[in-house]
Amino acid sequence: NEDIWEHAITKAGHGKEVNEKLLIYSYFSGIYKESASYGGYPMYVEQNKNDGKPFKNTVGAEIKYCHEISSWVFMHPLITTSTKGEEENECSWLMRSQETLDYDFINVASESSFDVWTGEITQGSTLIVTCNECSARSDCNYHGTCSTSGFCLCDKNRFGDHCEFELPCESLATEKAGQINDMTRWNP
Repeated sequence: NEDIWEHAITKAGHGKEVNEKLLIYSYFSGIYKESASYGGYPMYVEQNKNDGKPFKNTVGAEIKYCHEISSWVFMHPLITTSTKGEEENECSWLMRSQETLDYDFINVASESSFDVWTGEITQGSTLIVTCNECSARSDCNYHGTCSTSGFCLCDKNRFGDHCEFELPCESLATEKAGQINDMTRWNP
């Protein structure tokens, strides 16, 4: 998704401090795991992009069904759609599907366009959502194994939904070309 909200309203300090930041929606691409039921529908919570596990110190975005508007919504608990005490939109949505009663979010994403909040409503965005499961080592690009729960467990130096990325080098070494203060090496 290429949508951008230039003056997104974010909360910090346990939701008490409000800041404006650039919000690039594609940043939220990644793994979302079903974490609970919300109003009888599954709720999915964003996971760490490096290992697919829950965040330790970060609050993840959520995808859930909003009964108030009969739509699936994407929202983040620390991003608000209003300032100065104004009422937020329904379910604090940042993205919403067309009205539906469909229980299956994958089906909704494949058949519906989404409205996106960018300070105003932008219509017609699409999402690509797939079931993130594996059944064989090849589904993990031969860089991990498929767990009994259907998710790739990546080798030590790999990460990604399907172990498609190599971890960057943890330690870099550089050399100086020469030292300016060492006049014994400087012979103009």
